Amino acid sequence: MYPYFQRNMQTPWMSAQTQMMVPEAIKQMMAEHLRLMKEINRRVGMIEEQMRRGKN
Repeated sequence: MYPYFQRNMQTPWMSAQTQMMVPEAIKQMMAEHLRLMKEINRRVGMIEEQMRRGKN
C-alpha cells in the first residue's frame, strides 16, 4: 500500500490530455451557468410582473 502511494506521488496530478480538456469543461459549465441565470431572471421578472399587477 505505502510503496504504491509513494510511487503515485511522483506522477503529475493531471495528464496533459486532462489539462487540455479543462478549459473546454469550464466553458461548458459557464455556458450552462449563464443559461440558468437567464432562466432564473426570466422567472423572477414574471413573478415581479404578477406582483405588480396584483397590487394595482
